[in-house]
Amino acid sequence: MSRELYYSSIFCVFILIGGGVIIPHIDLSVTTKCSLKCKNCTQWNPYIHNPQTFSSQSIINNLEKLFANIDYLFRLAILGGEPFINNELADVIDYLVKQKKLGMLLVITNGTIIPSEKIINSMRNDKVQVWLDKYGNNSKKADELHEILLANDINVWFDRIHSWLDFGLISKKYSDPKDIEEIFYSCYLRHCFGFYDGKLYRCSRSYVLENNGLEQPGEYECIDVNAIHDKRQMQLALKKFYALDYIKACGWCNKKEDRRVIPTGEQL
Repeated sequence: MSRELYYSSIFCVFILIGGGVIIPHIDLSVTTKCSLKCKNCTQWNPYIHNPQTFSSQSIINNLEKLFANIDYLFRLAILGGEPFINNELADVIDYLVKQKKLGMLLVITNGTIIPSEKIINSMRNDKVQVWLDKYGNNSKKADELHEILLANDINVWFDRIHSWLDFGLISKKYSDPKDIEEIFYSCYLRHCFGFYDGKLYRCSRSYVLENNGLEQPGEYECIDVNAIHDKRQMQLALKKFYALDYIKACGWCNKKEDRRVIPTGEQL
């Protein structure tokens, strides 16, 4: 199954069952630092001002606030940047695999770093799947890492990616709500919510724009879990979050007809 189809399949719907709060998917950033500098990075990582690696304790504290106010999270993807840069990643994984409210845990890596033995051991769990993306010659350790994961009985999806779509470099392109809404509904990533330092963003690009002082998220486009005090408050916040017809960050992206196919991982 293609990554595009996977992201736009059953996980694209926010679910309320019997008054419960169930979230399909969240991308958890454990670091905004990366081992590559991909010019056309979908998450604009090379352009983030003052990239940082979040401590395991701060990540876990924010996750506890999230889990306290939801009933279930089907899938959480750990990413960066490059998640294996975070030397405390094993502590985060050990915490997550114990959560009964979490269904599946993904770890997404670009195949440039061989993780520590502690991190390898933490991923030896049926709940964990590693998505190993190979960006051609840039992912110099991808094949070696693949063998290590298999030898440790770790579930791995080895994805040899040859092309990307060009969503656009970091510049404001559109202001008309009709254009922005068109971009939003043509984006297969519109259901990939980014969790950065305790805040849930409708799009990871919203985090970059806010972090760089370029544009603040619009109303309901970001949820600070530390400002949520009970499930009812979370439920109301998520209803507004999911009901958005577009977000301000869409104005910084290419329209569908301008998303040309480009080589994977061109470096700056």
